[in-house]
Amino acid sequence: MADDPRGNMVLGLFESHYERVYAFARRSLDASAAEDIAQDVFARLLDLPDLERREISVSYLLKIADNLVKRRYWRRRKLDEILEDTRTASGKPGRSAQADGGARWDATPTAPGELSTLRPCEREVVELVVCRGLSYQQAASALGVRVSDVNNWKHRGIQRLKQHAVPQDERRGDRQRGTARRGGGFGQRAS
Repeated sequence: MADDPRGNMVLGLFESHYERVYAFARRSLDASAAEDIAQDVFARLLDLPDLERREISVSYLLKIADNLVKRRYWRRRKLDEILEDTRTASGKPGRSAQADGGARWDATPTAPGELSTLRPCEREVVELVVCRGLSYQQAASALGVRVSDVNNWKHRGIQRLKQHAVPQDERRGDRQRGTARRGGGFGQRAS
């Protein structure tokens, strides 16, 4: 990296201002998330087309961090809204077990727990597009797949999340009705 002026410039900025950027992000986020934001600030500098000609100040770095913190907040809020919509898709939003006639809801863990129910490709795409706010093109590049695959996997992932928001009693009833319909299947005559 001794020959790379861009890398050396970013490394110098990192060594000079990392603690300040981290402390700024830490005011709003937990330690792990603040560290991610601080590192992302410096990684984004490498993408600037005219980095060598710019005078990068600490206030510029803090503004990048501020934008990333805000973007992270809005993405998390959007994810929470989507998950809430999937929970209310069954028609019983916010009701307790007593209010809805005793129907038992599946455990509604936090988003990472719900995402674990998805297939790996769907989970990765939902995390990248919905949680992190990447575009379909960015997610496709990150995963090394086509944009249409990202679109399909995101759609399927959201549909699976919606299925997990349906009360267990309703799901069990659907399964029993489906079994009853199949009961008179192949090899049996209707009487």
